[in-house]
Amino acid sequence: MPPLLRFENVTRRFGSFTAIRDVTLDIEKGETFSLLGPSGCGKTTLLRMAAGFDRPDEGRILLDGRDITHLPPDQRPVNTVFQSYALFPHLSIRDNIAFGPKLKGWSAAEVARETDRMLDLVDLTAHAAKKPAQLSGGQKQRVAIARALVNKPQVLLLDEPLAALDLKLRQRLLVELDAIHDEVGITFLYVTHDQGEAMSISDRIAVMNHGVIEQTGKPAEIYEAPRSSFVAAFIGDTNFLDGTVTTAGDRFSRCALEDLGEIVIDNDRPLREGEQVHVSLRPEKIVVVREKPALSGEENAISGKVEDVIYFGSHTRYWVRCGEWRICAEMQHRHYQLDASPPQWGDEVWLRWHANDGYLLDRYREEDKALLTLPDEA
Repeated sequence: MPPLLRFENVTRRFGSFTAIRDVTLDIEKGETFSLLGPSGCGKTTLLRMAAGFDRPDEGRILLDGRDITHLPPDQRPVNTVFQSYALFPHLSIRDNIAFGPKLKGWSAAEVARETDRMLDLVDLTAHAAKKPAQLSGGQKQRVAIARALVNKPQVLLLDEPLAALDLKLRQRLLVELDAIHDEVGITFLYVTHDQGEAMSISDRIAVMNHGVIEQTGKPAEIYEAPRSSFVAAFIGDTNFLDGTVTTAGDRFSRCALEDLGEIVIDNDRPLREGEQVHVSLRPEKIVVVREKPALSGEENAISGKVEDVIYFGSHTRYWVRCGEWRICAEMQHRHYQLDASPPQWGDEVWLRWHANDGYLLDRYREEDKALLTLPDEA
């Protein structure tokens, strides 16, 4: 079955700057698909080309098998929800939602029926007579979503729709947006720079950097098995360990880290003795203990001194100095903490993890170098 929306070898240039470089991307019918990346990576440019607000210099865009590359925005069965809401301030909430159907010449009965359905869907029936200025930011965004959905688009494009809202409201609206998607069943193309948003709402994610797609996959695939140091660092937090393979095995290999000795690593790809490797190790995979642990042949433990501690309520984050390395570990609080005596600043500790918990990256590039040190929050 062909994809609903396809970007095929798309390139977009602005003068000497190439915003999109030969991108091919398939988005399936009914899925929530996120374009994720830092500012300037090209994600909004892709969305604008899907909406018809911009056109590629090379390549084409297909919707349900139809070439829409050169169609104007009003002839495409897509609608866009913007960060700024873009509501008509002089119209009521009902009239804002009904504006599109009226413009398209729907009958009065059909306009009323579909407007009522959208008001109910976004839980704003009680506010239908109000003006946008009388609503909260979250309510305004729900109006914008309803106004886009009432036109029955094949694809709903969402351009950083929650960026202007505070954290608690963003979290609540993410749940509501996911419920709306389940209710209407259309394809959502969601643009964001927020990893948490993308991870929580998406069926699949494309991580973008410098106009190309670094990796596409389900949220768990991208988090647990990143293909590059950029993806590993951009999706969540991670430690990077660089070393040299000393013993190459069939399932596990041994790797020498400068100033730390040897560790065991999982062979995520074939290795050879003497090869330089780059390993991503997530903070939550590491256990912090005071006593040297007894290890199996597939576990690692290195000693160090706690340099910084931050208590987050649900978890504590430790920065531990291990020789020349500063490693971050995160301990979840599964039990009542006031009766516990966790490691403190200045304590000598051991960091323990299983070889399976480190992921061997396929490549390391100089342009990712700024990402190689996990940001200090202390």
